[in-house]
Amino acid sequence: MRVQLDPCNREVDISFTFNGCEVKISPSALNYGQVSKDSEYCLGGIASAGADYGERPFDHHASKMVS
Repeated sequence: MRVQLDPCNREVDISFTFNGCEVKISPSALNYGQVSKDSEYCLGGIASAGADYGERPFDHHASKMVS
């Protein structure tokens, strides 16, 4: 996981490419909000599920999803 403090008005351009297809990430998805009420700095971050996350991550929850 990568966490960073930046000025709240800073916008970053981030994208990932999967199998030749570019996926852009909205700057608002990276901004977790101000570090304190009157701060000009915001917390942002990106987390990874890891390489062993699997192709079907919800299989282990299937019994809970079906009523």
